[in-house]
Amino acid sequence: MKKIKLIAISFSLIVFSACVDTEETIVINADNTGVYTITGDMGKLFDVMKNFKGMENTGTNKFSDSTVYFKDIVDQSNLSESEKDLYRPGSFRMRVNEEKKEMKIIISCSFRNMNQLKELKMNLFNIMDRLDPKKEQDELAKDHKEMVKTIFPFTDQYNFDAQSGKISNAIIDISAFKSKLAEDSTSESMQEMQASFGESHYKTTFILPKPVKKYNGPNAVLSNKKKTITFFHTNKEMADNPAQTVYSVEY
Repeated sequence: MKKIKLIAISFSLIVFSACVDTEETIVINADNTGVYTITGDMGKLFDVMKNFKGMENTGTNKFSDSTVYFKDIVDQSNLSESEKDLYRPGSFRMRVNEEKKEMKIIISCSFRNMNQLKELKMNLFNIMDRLDPKKEQDELAKDHKEMVKTIFPFTDQYNFDAQSGKISNAIIDISAFKSKLAEDSTSESMQEMQASFGESHYKTTFILPKPVKKYNGPNAVLSNKKKTITFFHTNKEMADNPAQTVYSVEY
């Protein structure tokens, strides 16, 4: 249960913080196996704490580095058998170093084919609140819906597709996306906080088995050997022009 509580507390920090820089790293091998990793960097949260009475640095460095392996908990969870098979190799790491203002959550899981990559990309974050076997299904469904809405309120607006040699992340309906942005109170609150504490960033990096032939996406950076490409945008850029957050890669 301590492992599950660690995950729950960590995600609560994300939910209530607009100071998260997110980085996806997707390593794809020649046989279409690979590793999907998502990192939430909440180091800015230390600066936020200074603005709240009683949360100042005590002068004593607080350091922790904990890793939870999904194989130790998935069999007692409410996941389906296919989900257990997919997520069993995964891990969840939380590293905190107050002196260096470092607070990171790193979630990683391997995949055996491109269909599994699609599943991880769309649902790895969503799966976290279903690891507690004591929750009833109705409660799980409600918690799951609210958590996804808070952390990734626009995930359902994208269609991520991964095939051998070709990857894309496209907006399903740009008009619906803009309408949701305009109506979403969470997005508005986060933007107000970011005005005070700095912009949050979202970065996606692909490490590929072959050189990139063609690509399109925001603030793209291609390595010299053309096997690593990174796309980058801020939450404000997404709010101002969501069409600028889509990308495609052929290799």
